[in-house]
Amino acid sequence: MSDSQILVGDLVRIRSWQDMAEQYGLDLDGNIIGRPMFVRGMESVCGETVTISDRWYYVDGTYRFAIKELPGYSFAAWMFDDPAGTDAGVFLPSDMDLTYLLG
Repeated sequence: MSDSQILVGDLVRIRSWQDMAEQYGLDLDGNIIGRPMFVRGMESVCGETVTISDRWYYVDGTYRFAIKELPGYSFAAWMFDDPAGTDAGVFLPSDMDLTYLLG
């Protein structure tokens, strides 16, 4: 499933903190590196099934999502479990992203 297939009202499962941290690493502040970052304030929904409450097209060509259970944060498809095995959750930061994120 691509991020464009995730719609408002869909139920998605947030990946575990450990899984994302092992795959993408942590920045100097302890947040999971990604676009957008997965910050400690979002950890409370890790492993939970949540409801997509909004989605919007972002300037980098991907979608961002809001969830009903934790308003005020921006989520991306790489943060969701991909039960279909289609790699919708794979995020590969570019060298430019890593330079910016790690300083």
